[in-house]
Amino acid sequence: MKARWIGWAGVALGLAWAQYQSDAALVGPRACPKPVAYWQGARWPVQQLFLGGQLRPEAELRAILRRTDASGPTRFVQNLIAVKLSLAAGAEPSAAVGIVLEAERRFAEAPPLLADALEAYTQHRYTPGCRR
Repeated sequence: MKARWIGWAGVALGLAWAQYQSDAALVGPRACPKPVAYWQGARWPVQQLFLGGQLRPEAELRAILRRTDASGPTRFVQNLIAVKLSLAAGAEPSAAVGIVLEAERRFAEAPPLLADALEAYTQHRYTPGCRR
């Protein structure tokens, strides 16, 4: 079911708060987070995201998601993008808020433990009711 949803996307977009409008499909009260592989080919709920303190267009972000090297920094950025897109699409934000804020704060470091936490969110480890 398609639903028009207007909400605050400060967490999804980084540290800058902004209102957005999305045609994301909502599942029940909240959509479930989606992993990197899903967002590589899916329609996005936004056309740009704040990443590393900069507003980045969809084309640049999709190029990052298509990268195949599994290096720590690439994995970190890919999972941060997936989490932000999931949040923009209506996924449950409570488990991701702190992780996203810390990931943005430490963006230049690309810490592996934060990459693990971001990936765990998209794999439904922090969202009861979502299937793995």
